[in-house]
Amino acid sequence: MNWRAAVPWGLLLLAPGLGGWARSALVPPRAFSVSLRGGPAFCPGARAQLVVHALHADGSRSTRPLDPARFPVRTTGALSVDDRGGVVLDRDPQRLEAGPREVRIEAAGAPELPAVTLAVPVHYGCDFLGDFRGRAGFQGAAGAPGVSGEPGEGAPSFPGHPARLTALYRGRPGGPGGRGGEGGAGEDGGDLEIHVTRVPDVEPPRLKVRVRELRSGRAERFLVDLPGGSLFVDASAGPGGPGGAGGAGGKGGRGTEGWPPESSGPGGGAGPAGQGGAGGAVGRILVRASPEAEPYLGRLSFSAHASRAGRTGPPGTKGPDGDAIEPGRRYVEPERRSPCGVRGTHGVRIAPPLPEAELELRVEPLAAPW
Repeated sequence: MNWRAAVPWGLLLLAPGLGGWARSALVPPRAFSVSLRGGPAFCPGARAQLVVHALHADGSRSTRPLDPARFPVRTTGALSVDDRGGVVLDRDPQRLEAGPREVRIEAAGAPELPAVTLAVPVHYGCDFLGDFRGRAGFQGAAGAPGVSGEPGEGAPSFPGHPARLTALYRGRPGGPGGRGGEGGAGEDGGDLEIHVTRVPDVEPPRLKVRVRELRSGRAERFLVDLPGGSLFVDASAGPGGPGGAGGAGGKGGRGTEGWPPESSGPGGGAGPAGQGGAGGAVGRILVRASPEAEPYLGRLSFSAHASRAGRTGPPGTKGPDGDAIEPGRRYVEPERRSPCGVRGTHGVRIAPPLPEAELELRVEPLAAPW
């Protein structure tokens, strides 16, 4: 008997000591039921784990998360099942209301066992988020690095030769780094129209809300059960993109041999940093509510402010000096020192508040938004 054939027999012999785990992993159960972990109902967009309660041939029982390989699952309605045996509800209440929400579970390898059908309840007393924020600006491109300086020309190689045009013998300076690119502008805040009605003949109250972005036509729907549910809509503008980093300066040219030996060229200057992109402008929010829904508008909240400009990119670095013939003659940029005394203090700068969108409310007879 080879080792592959011996493994199942070994697991069956060890099953009593493992509490029936190995046996239940190999033999289909005699009967089973299924439940949802996490309460009797859950919110749109949430996930709940399916749990299998199995009765085995020896009378033992086990409870484990559902394994889709051993218990295939079929769904009905706005449901899906992931590879870990979790049921995920659709976010759109219009789809959730369209039909029954059920899962049908079978036991693989046991066609004689009846399938189990489980209804999946849903409630709307949840904290919902409508994300209509503007996109952030893109980051500016980095500046191009400076070119390296050319080496100096050959200098006279013996003492006493008249030194002329010594600038030709010295290594050329490296090129300056390029300026960093400007960051992209943030997208403006959304122009929203929010349509709110109350669902008739439902207690406790239930609001039906549709949020529509007027420029793009994108819309989202929500059902909100009161008093526990709420809806927060964020239509803030996108921040400006950060500026690109300045390019590094080019390396200085190599000095020349000769008499006297000439120094190497200085490194190129650092490239200036790119400016951050402008922040998006404030949008507009129009709320249209039916008279029946007006007393419950306090469960809806909004954020719609402009955004700040992107930060300035970091400056480039100064290029390295060229290779000197004599280490003692290497070009060294003098260190910049501050004069004696007290430097300016770095106080906390308070930025002005960002402008907020003005909320316009209209209470008027409305039909249900869907």
